[in-house]
Formats: sequence, C-alpha cells, structure tokens
Amino acid sequence: MTSTYWFLAKTACELIVPSPTTAASRARSQKTRNSRDWLATLRAELDGDAGNAYFGILSRTRRNKGIARPPAPMNSRLLDVSFLDREATTPLGVDLRAQVGRADAWNLAVRAARPNSRVTLTWPDLGGAPKQLRFYLVDEATGARRYMRTTTGYSFQTGSMSEERRLRIEVASDITVSRLTAKLNVLSSNRVSGFNFSLTLSKAATVRARILSPSGRAVAVVAQERAAREGQNFLPWNGKSASGAALSRGVYLLEVTATTEEG
Repeated sequence: MTSTYWFLAKTACELIVPSPTTAASRARSQKTRNSRDWLATLRAELDGDAGNAYFGILSRTRRNKGIARPPAPMNSRLLDVSFLDREATTPLGVDLRAQVGRADAWNLAVRAARPNSRVTLTWPDLGGAPKQLRFYLVDEATGARRYMRTTTGYSFQTGSMSEERRLRIEVASDITVSRLTAKLNVLSSNRVSGFNFSLTLSKAATVRARILSPSGRAVAVVAQERAAREGQNFLPWNGKSASGAALSRGVYLLEVTATTEEG
C-alpha cells in the first residue's frame, strides 16, 4: 500500500522531519495547550491505494478554515478523498471549523477511478475528538448511516464507471442521550398458530431476537437486525426451529438484544 503526504507552505522553507518519539511528544504538548481543538482523519482505501482527508476544530480562528486539495501527482491515484467547501465546489484536503453547532456536517467526496471495486472508509483517530460529540457517516447514494463512535469503517461498491460518491459526516453536540429501556410481553402463544411477542422501546433501535434452549443453545431466530421504532413493536414466531422443524414441548427462553445508533 502506498501513501502520499503533503503540506502547505506559505513561504520558502526547509522541511525537517522529527523522529517519531519527538513528534509524539510535541503532539501531546500541543493537545494539552489547545484542549478544545481536535483533528481527525478520514481514510479511504481501494486495491492497495489510499488517501486521507482531515477535519476538525481550530477554535482560535474566527472563521472556518479549509486547505484546498493539492494537484494529483504524476502517477495519478486510483482513489481521491476530499471534503467540500460550503458551495460544494472546491475539494479540501483539510476542513477545519471554528466551532461545532448543535447540528453540523462535513461534506465528503470520494472519487474512484476503478469501476466495480470496493472502497473502504475508516476513521482511525476519532477518539481524540471531545466525548460530547456524536458522529454519523451518511452515504447519500444509499442512505446508509453509521454511528462512528461504535463502528470502525464503512465500505461501498463502485459502479460500472468511474464515479464520485457523496457522503457526509453529521456531528451533534447535544450529548443528552437518553437510556434505552425495553418492556417485553407475550401477546399470544399457541403451538399451532405460533407466538406473538410485544417489545416496547423508549427509542428506535436495531433488534435481534433468538429462542434458546434451557442450556443456552440457540434453536430459532425470531428477528435478525430488524429496525424497531420507538414504542410498541411485534415479534412473531411460528414455533419452529431455524431449519423449519417443530420444536418439542418444553421450556424455552427468548433472548432480545436492542442496539441504538449510540451503541
């Protein structure tokens, strides 16, 4: 895998690359001096090629600060990832904001030169951002949404032609996250017509439900990664095993796992 690194110099200068130990020490010192500032990496990978774009907060500036993406090198990459300015016209290698509102977003463009390939996006250093911020990656082409605090990456397939994929990183600073509560009831139970369970949630979540034997072995699946809304939801089960065979009489357990976007 090859990686390209670049920097912006306003005047002629000499580039000195410090040792990793010195660089790490300076980074820790800088983080201490500017506790409100943070910088995160959005990395894209495709068939051994990779590109990075950066976003974050630079509180000492009064306006948003973007650094345009430099021209592509002579051996042009298969992949390019950049943020877009407010007008969505200028690709930015670095997009820094003076602050984050209660709801804000960074617009992202990924250009893949190879058709029918798998592009993977990762965010390896998001942990440096303040804990009160929630990050969501949204694919505008499919509507797919990932909570970036509890996932490590997102992949999509390119089309039959070279294309630009638009995504956005939504950020919410209101960290008042309510606790998920759930209530489970059995509405009906009949070996002939099956069973119907009621699951009431305090907020929307993704639900998995399984039937377990007394020893804890899974014998049937009631719901697999099913989107459940806030309020009452129904989980029907026909009383049969995963293979379609009728289960013998006895005691079984219903295991339900509900996961919100916040994890």
